[in-house]
Amino acid sequence: MKRFVNFLPSSIYDPQMCLSHTFNTIDRLHLDPRDFVFEVVETEKIDDVKHLQSIFEVYRSHGISVAMDDVGAGYSTLEQMIRLKPDYVKIDRSLIDHCDRNAAQQKQLEMITNMAHDFGAMVLAEGIERREEFHFCRDIGIELSQGYLFGKPSERPPRDPHSQLIYS
Repeated sequence: MKRFVNFLPSSIYDPQMCLSHTFNTIDRLHLDPRDFVFEVVETEKIDDVKHLQSIFEVYRSHGISVAMDDVGAGYSTLEQMIRLKPDYVKIDRSLIDHCDRNAAQQKQLEMITNMAHDFGAMVLAEGIERREEFHFCRDIGIELSQGYLFGKPSERPPRDPHSQLIYS
């Protein structure tokens, strides 16, 4: 099971030094770094893309995947997504809400999904609340989904992680 952890790029002024605690903790607890995905929160403007690229490189060099969160909201730009080439692209709820009924949203979602797939990223739709949203996202190639349709957030993962999956 993947563990997604948010971070603000501005909080990491020296990737090697600032992230060493994270890597030491993963090692000390005998966790597999491949189970972690660190996601940059896109609600903060990215002033220095090269700095963020260096953060991504350090994570990846330790076996940790990287993600861009809230794509389509805030300061997110497609150019940054293409330059950073995250392993996961998490599409913001604002683009998912009633996407099955809105042609403009559908075009945006298809464009983001295709661009992400072009550089090998997996795409996750955030905030799925209705089956119609889920089906539309699945039909255009979005591999992962999260939202109230599948379950409310909780402090602990479910005992059976597949218990809340929807198969179609």
